[in-house]
Amino acid sequence: MSLSKGSKIVIGLLIIAVLGMLIGYRIIYKPHKKTIDQKAAFVGTAQRFQQQVASNQQQWQNTIVRLQGKVTGVDQQGITLNQTIYCQLEDSLKVGQAKTNTRLSIKGRFIGYDDLLEEIKLDQCIIISQKDEKN
Repeated sequence: MSLSKGSKIVIGLLIIAVLGMLIGYRIIYKPHKKTIDQKAAFVGTAQRFQQQVASNQQQWQNTIVRLQGKVTGVDQQGITLNQTIYCQLEDSLKVGQAKTNTRLSIKGRFIGYDDLLEEIKLDQCIIISQKDEKN
């Protein structure tokens, strides 16, 4: 039994449509990038990063940074480094690990500067390491 030319065209178009839908689905629902897997565009102290942001905030928008600084505040969703960098943790259950007056290394995504609170904002943060501050 031979298929007519019109039937072959319809079957071909159906195959192309199904492939297009599968590709579209994979693009739309691809997994989010995890902070831990991404390379940091800046590695250094919180104080040095503040200076970099002050000179050119747009350069750092949506980039991953790794900062070291002193924990000066802890709340339910994040921590504050050096009184001017607020880090919202990816896993809010890990907030309890951070203790004030300890040195912390953290990796997160820069999302902007809050003029009202005069704070640098990071989200998707993960704690890399922590050690007690020596007096």
